Amino acid sequence: MKVELQKVLFLGADTKKEEFLSSFQQAGNVQFIGTKVTFVDLLQSEFQDVVQAIKILQHYEVPQTTAVIVTDPLSFSQHVIADSQRLEDAKAELKATREQLEIAAPFGTIPIDSITYIEERASVNFRLWTAPKKRDAAKDCPHLILISEDAHHQYFVSLTHEQFPHSQGLENIPLSEHLSTLPSTEASLLREIADLEESIRLRAPLIESLKSSLITRLNETKCQRAGEEATPALNRRLFAMTGWVPQTQLQEALALAHKNEIFTDLLPTLPDEIPPTYLENANAKKIGEDLVSIYDTPSHTDKDPSTWVLVFFSLFFAMIVGDAGYGLVFLATALFLQTKTHAASSGMKRFVKLTAILGVACIAWGLMTNSFFAMKFSPSSPLRAYSPLTYLVHRQAHYHIDLKDTTYQRWTDLHDGVPPTSVNQLLYDSPSVAIEPFYNGMADGTMLEIALLVGSLHIMLSICRYITRNIANAGWLFCIVGGYMCFANFLHAPSMIYYILHLNPTVSASIGLELMIAGFLFAAATSIIKNGITDLFFVIMSAVSVFADILSYLRIYALGLAGAIVAGMANDLADKFPFVIAAILIIISHGVNIILSIVGGVIHGLRLNFLEWYHYSFDGGGKPFSPLTLETYR
Repeated sequence: MKVELQKVLFLGADTKKEEFLSSFQQAGNVQFIGTKVTFVDLLQSEFQDVVQAIKILQHYEVPQTTAVIVTDPLSFSQHVIADSQRLEDAKAELKATREQLEIAAPFGTIPIDSITYIEERASVNFRLWTAPKKRDAAKDCPHLILISEDAHHQYFVSLTHEQFPHSQGLENIPLSEHLSTLPSTEASLLREIADLEESIRLRAPLIESLKSSLITRLNETKCQRAGEEATPALNRRLFAMTGWVPQTQLQEALALAHKNEIFTDLLPTLPDEIPPTYLENANAKKIGEDLVSIYDTPSHTDKDPSTWVLVFFSLFFAMIVGDAGYGLVFLATALFLQTKTHAASSGMKRFVKLTAILGVACIAWGLMTNSFFAMKFSPSSPLRAYSPLTYLVHRQAHYHIDLKDTTYQRWTDLHDGVPPTSVNQLLYDSPSVAIEPFYNGMADGTMLEIALLVGSLHIMLSICRYITRNIANAGWLFCIVGGYMCFANFLHAPSMIYYILHLNPTVSASIGLELMIAGFLFAAATSIIKNGITDLFFVIMSAVSVFADILSYLRIYALGLAGAIVAGMANDLADKFPFVIAAILIIISHGVNIILSIVGGVIHGLRLNFLEWYHYSFDGGGKPFSPLTLETYR
């Protein structure tokens, strides 16, 4: 439900401002105009150091100490970040030191002072070398003295009067004072790392206190930022603020202002002023509101589409998944998650409920279309015999037998000129294994028509919601109904309106064509009267758009059919293997198909609402109602 907002002026003594803001922050029912600071904005600004510190400390699983209060979360966090950064640097230095130790280890202890003395007295160059063992560098370089070797490398020293040239893959190891201090450097770094880790670990028990302090400071900052937007008056003796208040909470807000000795006045909304959008929903409607917020926020002139989006998203998702077995998987998953999310956020709990709703919708649709893990049921199976889809196919078969049309004649030709004597014979008897029973083709055609019928109704409902805003759209209602009546006969396809409503195809097509012409003329005339003759071009484009939008709903049939084919192929493939292998194949293949079905169901189920349906009953572009609130922890 969308709640209208009232603009309210708050005027009071400046000494009461802090108390006033604190009271309304706790109430959380006023969005002060000009105040744009949100909880997320603050977390991404000066308080991001605190968030980073919390992430660092969460790596240490230690019991929490709630008795100690972190009075300065920013300073505390900066110390944690500094220690963590130095810890990372020390570990990097330790890694580099150990790599150098590993290289120098084969040469043993190197007396740098003695080597320098020899070089100065004897005018020779002392060098350390390493080379791959396969190079056999000593064979070609007689100046090399082999010191040691391992499985992959040889280690040499050289004493020459001239600079020893690099060759044969030799790698020089720089000789410096640093080599002799590597062991002590390693020990020093190990001590420093241990001290830093201990320092961070000692702060880890204060994570909960840090979070609580962070929330407190964030609330103080939000209140302070809101106060900065107040307009001073009478040499700062008074302050004035305006804000948006939901009509359902207006009396509560006025009473709270009176309690704080604040004068209030109801102000009119200016023509160029755009109020924020406030949706007040609970239970299932709140789930629909979550879905709506994925795409856009309704404008202040929009009606709340939450319930509509939830209902039709669930329907489209179920039609795309199209399997009761998959629905059982979704429902079982939701029930399992429900046992694990007692302490979860409200958003997570609504997600679990949405999963349960989608599971129930898939089960219902799968039972209606006799689909359960794509198993092949016999015609006498209750799941198949009493499903609505079977009922529609049987009615269509009666229609073909009564008219003795092309379908009836084709079946007769396939059976050597012998006509069917019953509906079951027409539907289920096949002359060979290579030819599918007529039931399969009729069922597919029925599912295709259902997708178009659902799409037509969805678009018509969208047009009806805003019919008072654009009366010209009433013409498209007649066009949709007329098109549905006309095109089936034009395509020589049996339609449910023929064998359910007993309409004559020729008469139905004639009436449908008249409705289409009348609807188009009404839409054109109304638009021309309202906007002038130049609007005729847009009327023609609208006609194309309406029918293009309806054809978009064929994706429901296509995706459902694709999923059913994949599931059926998985079952057929598993029949050719032993039980264990078949079970593994079934789990993997159906698991992949479930994932693909979820992706298709979510994307296209929402798309048909957000694009095709929103096209006629949604303006969007609204700004959500964002009151000054008191954030809480836990």
